[in-house]
Amino acid sequence: MSALQKRFARQQTQYAELIMEQSKYSDDNNDVGEQRTIPESVHIILFHPGTEKQHVHTIEFPQGSGNNLILAFENGGDCVEFARMLHDLEFVNPSPEETMFEPFAQYCEMSGLSLMVVPKGFDLTPPQMNADDDDDDEDDDVEEDDDILPIVEDNSGANNNDDDNDVLFDDLDAWG
Repeated sequence: MSALQKRFARQQTQYAELIMEQSKYSDDNNDVGEQRTIPESVHIILFHPGTEKQHVHTIEFPQGSGNNLILAFENGGDCVEFARMLHDLEFVNPSPEETMFEPFAQYCEMSGLSLMVVPKGFDLTPPQMNADDDDDDEDDDVEEDDDILPIVEDNSGANNNDDDNDVLFDDLDAWG
């Protein structure tokens, strides 16, 4: 198995494990295992914060499913490290931002978005392949929603690889 295939398999496992971790946050978890308290605030990664082009970073999992997950880090340091890895992958200025969990979770639910809490210290790396790196898709049509634009283009002229992995939020105040 090539190194790239091993790295891809490891990342798939990371995100599958993250999904399994979500059950530990459930109020109706009757398992004897470890339970986690839902944090009051979380850290998310925004692009162009405070502007009309503001959007949050998402991960598509499983790859090709169209299911985009917003990562909400319990720990600010973990979010900063993830943003650094995104920057190293040539994402344009990923900005870790803290937000209150409950209003943000409600906004995501109302908008049909999946929110994943990333526990403190959880080993997570961004996918090496960005959604816009796969040029084999012939369906480039975009359907707009009042609050969400699945594909965001940066016309600043800078190299921007965050187009398909982000969601646009028209109003930051809508979720806190």
